[in-house]
Order: sequence, then C-alpha cells, then structure tokens
Amino acid sequence: MLLLTGMHVIFKKAYSCNDRSDAESLRSQYLNYSVNYNGSPNTSEHAIDTELVSNIIVKLKHGKAKDINDLSTEHLY
Repeated sequence: MLLLTGMHVIFKKAYSCNDRSDAESLRSQYLNYSVNYNGSPNTSEHAIDTELVSNIIVKLKHGKAKDINDLSTEHLY
C-alpha cells in the first residue's frame, strides 16, 4: 500500500488540471456514476501483488522507445 501511495503522490505532482472547475465537474460526474456501479467483484483471481508486478516488469523489453511521458523500461529497474 505504501508503494501505491507513493506513486499517487508522484502522479499527483506530475499531472495537474488546467481548470479547477472542469476538474471538479469531472470528479462530481465520476462520483455520481460510481454510486450505482455494479462491476465485477474483487476476488483473489484479480489480486495484484508485488510478485505479479515484478514478473511483468522483468518481461518488458529493454531498449524500446519511451512512452508519451518519457518513461521507458529502464526507468522501472
């Protein structure tokens, strides 16, 4: 959980809204939609743990182009 909280802080600093009123409007809209959301239940089949994330990172190919945020596989090692 600590890692996710840290990542949240990183993304929160990197991405900020251009217009506060638009951001609040979108947040309100999201919260209204999520009240009646009946999605798939979270089961152990859907669990994400450090081993799963680590295995996925290890399988990523090195030397590939960066994404739109200038991140590449090398940033994850």
